[in-house]
Amino acid sequence: MIDAVRKVRLRSRMHLKLASGAKLVAKTNSSPRYYVLDAGNASDLEISGGQIIGDRHRHTGTTGQWGQGIMIRGCRRVTIRDMRISDCWGDGMSISSMRLNGRYDPWTPSSDVVIANVVSTGNRRMGLTLGGTRNIRVHGCEFSNTRGIKPGCGIDIEPDKHNMDRAEN
Repeated sequence: MIDAVRKVRLRSRMHLKLASGAKLVAKTNSSPRYYVLDAGNASDLEISGGQIIGDRHRHTGTTGQWGQGIMIRGCRRVTIRDMRISDCWGDGMSISSMRLNGRYDPWTPSSDVVIANVVSTGNRRMGLTLGGTRNIRVHGCEFSNTRGIKPGCGIDIEPDKHNMDRAEN
């Protein structure tokens, strides 16, 4: 069980390798925002194996759409592979930008991200959201059974509203 409000923070030069039967299950919560796994301003990161299961069917709150299985912000050289993500209050995965050094710095996109052989299913908002990103490759994946709150898609490319933020390549 993972307290997803506190989240598991991932760092640079790390491979979080879950055994094939391992499950990271989000504890029931009422927060409009949570992340089971969270990486910000990290590089050379890999996440593989196992399952992430959100609290969608046990969530006690009624607002928000940001209960993510995996949140990647402002990261470089990331691989997410060979896993299943399901039943998140928001998105299975969200890849976006972040300000690295303070509120007046420019937004730094996540770049050089590979998502391979991932099943993201039964999430409430999205299977995969791509915000401020550069050079993203997605292959051999399934994004299915997403419904509950708009836009309710498998993959949504929605660059963040920040100045000069976009999704490309």
